[in-house]
Order: sequence, then structure tokens, then C-alpha cells
Amino acid sequence: MSPRSPRGAKQTLLRFPCHGGGDTASSTFPPATSLFTTPQGTLLKTFVRRATTLAASLALVAVSALVTTPAASADTVEPTLGTPKISGLARTVVPSASGTRTFTFNLSVVGSPDDGGYSDVNGDGVGVYYGGGWAEVVKVSSRVAKPIGAYVSRVGSVTTGKPVKYKLELAKFASPGRYEIRVPVKQYYKLNGQYLERQVIGRFRFDVRANTNISKANTYFSAPSWKPGATATFTVRAPEYQRTAKVALFVKKKGKKSYTRVALTTLGKASYGSVVKIKAKNLRVGDRIYFKVGSVSYAPGYSLSSVLIKRV
Repeated sequence: MSPRSPRGAKQTLLRFPCHGGGDTASSTFPPATSLFTTPQGTLLKTFVRRATTLAASLALVAVSALVTTPAASADTVEPTLGTPKISGLARTVVPSASGTRTFTFNLSVVGSPDDGGYSDVNGDGVGVYYGGGWAEVVKVSSRVAKPIGAYVSRVGSVTTGKPVKYKLELAKFASPGRYEIRVPVKQYYKLNGQYLERQVIGRFRFDVRANTNISKANTYFSAPSWKPGATATFTVRAPEYQRTAKVALFVKKKGKKSYTRVALTTLGKASYGSVVKIKAKNLRVGDRIYFKVGSVSYAPGYSLSSVLIKRV
């Protein structure tokens, strides 16, 4: 017989298998109490929650560390390269009547900073250096079949961070027209184990305008068979670039105060330069004449000095 429990107390009956038989034995225990319902249990619950949160945070940090992308090396970064800029040269230049005239201009390389080789010296993630830079002058349009007289030379090396200086030399007899300066710039770099190069071209267009002093010095006329009172046939020769210009003959009769235009024609093609024949009637000793050559593209017009007709 089991001992009596205190009045009113609830009993929990647990049965365990009896060793050696199929019957069960009965044991009575005090009521079970939850661990988390006590103050000590509440603290433990809080501790477990914080520990779980900390573990999750550490796991997240560990995952972040695993997926962080390492810094790119110079071998895997492609450098930038833009069109070079040409500056400092006027859009129109005029030769000098006294000889070669020199102009200067600058070329600015647009691209990743120059390392001087394949090693990333400046720490921007790419090793690069530059070359080329040999300029040429190309005809765009000209009134001369075979234009001559414009040359470009480089002063210094091709690099970034500072302008590359050039000289444009214009000969006395440079042909008027429109020209283009072309400066190829090469970039050398290493990408994914391969040594590569690429090229861009800087361009600048400018006009060579004729010097009228040179034009006048190379224009002349003659009428070797003329006799006073007869019709004079003048042959007028001018530079090749003046071809298709209008040529006018002005006459001031002896004793008059003003000139009168007596003929107008056009300069044509010749084996050398340009030429035209122009006639004037009733010229006499004591009259004065002069020729005026009109303007054409890249070459302004001009007038020759007046000449007094003398008896030969």
C-alpha cells in the first residue's frame, strides 16, 4: 500500500517496466516544474537567445569574408584611351615672303597615365606606356596639283600629363589650300597575359593662305611685239594657285587723272603656273597701265604696280 500524499497535492504516476516480468511497477514523484518558468530560467533563455544572435553574426562575417572580391591586378585591367587633342595652332597660316616660317602647337594624349612600361608604377591598376606620335600633313583640298611646303616635326616624347610639342614649318613657296595634321598615338599594355597595342589619331585642319607679296612677285606680263598705236596683246603669268582668277587691265591715258578698265579675262591652266592673254587697243607712249588679279579660294586678290609706257 502506498503512503498517503498530503491532502490536495496532485500526484504524477510514472510506470516503469519491472525487471523479470510483464507487470509494471508504479512510482509516485512530485510534480515536474519547467526550467524556464523560474527567474534563473528566464536568464538562461535570454543568454541562449543572445548567443544564437552572436553566432549568426559571426557566420555572416565569415561568409562576407569569403565573397569579398580581391583587388584587380594590372594584368586584368584594360586602360582607357581617347582621341588626342591638338591645340595652339591658328586655323589660318600665311607663309613669309622672306623664308621659312615656323609655328608651334601641342598634342595632348588622352588615356590612362603613362607608366613608362608594363609595370603599374603609379598604382592605378594598369601598366601602360605610349609611342608613335610622328605627324604628317595631308592635303584636304588645294588649287595646286602637287602641293609642297608644309612639314611637321616633334619636340619631345609622347606621354600623358603634359603636352607634346610640335613644330610646323611653312616654306616660302608653300602651296595655298586646306590641310590636315594627323598624329597617330600608340598605347602599349598587358591584359590577361597578352601584350597588346592600339592606336588612335589626333587630327587638326588648317588653311594655308597665300601671301600677296609672294603672289605679286611671281606675276608678270609682257607684250614684246607691240608698237605704239597698235593693239597690244599681253601675256600675263601668275602662280598656279591663282588659276581661274579674273584678270583686269586698267589704262590711264596720257593727261587723264583716272584709270579705265579696258579688258577682263580669266587665268587658265599652263604647263607652269597659270596664264592668260589679254588685249588692249590704241595704247600709246605716255599712257599708264596696271593689272589687277582677282581672289580665289585660299588666295586673296592683288594689283600689280602701274607701268608707264615708254618708247623702246
